[in-house]
Amino acid sequence: MKATALANRLVRSLKVKSLQELTADGWQEIQDAVNTALQSMHAVAPPHSKITVASMVLPAPVTISIGVTNGSNEITGHTFAVSDFFKTIRLAGESIDNQVIGESSLLHPWTGTTGTVSAVLYGDAVAIPDAYEEIISDPLVLETNNDLTQGRPTSYWSSQRRKIGTPEFWWIEENARNANPAGGPAVLRIDTLPPKILRLQMSASLAPARISFMDFMDASKVIPIRDEHIEAYLIPVALGNLTTSDLWRDKETAAKVASKAETAEAKYAALVPQTLGTPNNHVRTRPGF
Repeated sequence: MKATALANRLVRSLKVKSLQELTADGWQEIQDAVNTALQSMHAVAPPHSKITVASMVLPAPVTISIGVTNGSNEITGHTFAVSDFFKTIRLAGESIDNQVIGESSLLHPWTGTTGTVSAVLYGDAVAIPDAYEEIISDPLVLETNNDLTQGRPTSYWSSQRRKIGTPEFWWIEENARNANPAGGPAVLRIDTLPPKILRLQMSASLAPARISFMDFMDASKVIPIRDEHIEAYLIPVALGNLTTSDLWRDKETAAKVASKAETAEAKYAALVPQTLGTPNNHVRTRPGF
């Protein structure tokens, strides 16, 4: 179902007669009702409906020149892209590896002489896109055809300078959103500094879908949920969310619609298939008997 068609279904229960009569506040209430419904249904949806194949790229190392100041973690002469955040950077003349944390910021202050230095930016980390809420399999390195093992090796903590080479391990580093709004809520990191581009393939669980205001204006935008789950589950839950709005037309039906919403969500959790295929059962005599 298109996002516009869903909005048209929902507006029938409101005081306004059409979407064209909605104010900005009214549109916001419909958007909130739909997104709340999608998010609450996502929470109780079977795992298979949220799992997909993900791809992440660890780029080849790049050599750059930057201006550094003794005692400061701010640099000049280069602007890091958001995709560079959290990567390891090795500055010439420094005994430790550093890390990019902003457009012109490093994690650790420079302790050498103020001036311009050469630096190598390595692709050992990538911010996990907001579309994914969890990585659920070990990444496969396509260039080497080997699976990485989850876990941070002891050598990672004890080494001032990371080893350059083929990775063996991977892990997730927390990254508070309120501290790094542009970076992402989590970072995938590998144990080595890759000497070339690496492409990772893995299974990931999708985060809840969201519909923006512009999606309702786009005639081609499709609601990210199976069509057969819209009338029985999504619409009742979204309508239940709208019953507290001042725009709700018939206040006498509000309690009944809200109750139907709770029932629809409960049925969605209980009745939607939990697996994509039913495994075969075998009845046989145990070997040796």
